[in-house]
Amino acid sequence: MSDAAVYAFAKATLTPIASEAEQQFVLAVCRGETSYSTAWKIGEGAGSNNWGAVQEPDPSKPHFEHVDHHADGTKYTARFKVYPSPFHGLTDAAKTILKPNVRAALAAGDGDGAVAAMRVNKYFEAPLGKYVDAVKANHAALVRGAGIQPAITFGSSGNIGLLLVAAALLLTWK
Repeated sequence: MSDAAVYAFAKATLTPIASEAEQQFVLAVCRGETSYSTAWKIGEGAGSNNWGAVQEPDPSKPHFEHVDHHADGTKYTARFKVYPSPFHGLTDAAKTILKPNVRAALAAGDGDGAVAAMRVNKYFEAPLGKYVDAVKANHAALVRGAGIQPAITFGSSGNIGLLLVAAALLLTWK
């Protein structure tokens, strides 16, 4: 699936619930997590429509099991959600990613702050800098591939971003 096609689908799907910056951010995360749900292998989630590698805590709901890794590299098996369509997978990924603190950072155009907020929300366990770099690279690829203007920036965190990064570090400090 091309970035241009995914972007057009996201515009039609997410415009009622997400701003341009939020849409670009969600797509950058989903591009990195699952290549817009196309990276799952057969027997490991292929056809699950799970765009954001969203886990399913309830074993009675549709899910598939897949090996993931904790921040220290330890492997564990997690349950990941299965969705009836790409629409459902993308909208749930957006709802999962776009918590109020992420939206606040994105309202300021702050990609670093949005990623830090995701870390605070426990969306991922990877080191913060590594995940920022991944989202930044995927956002740049989305912008190029879809031929759009970037609505968020990375590497120049404003006050919100700095506060969120500090909060993320305090919450994860052991």
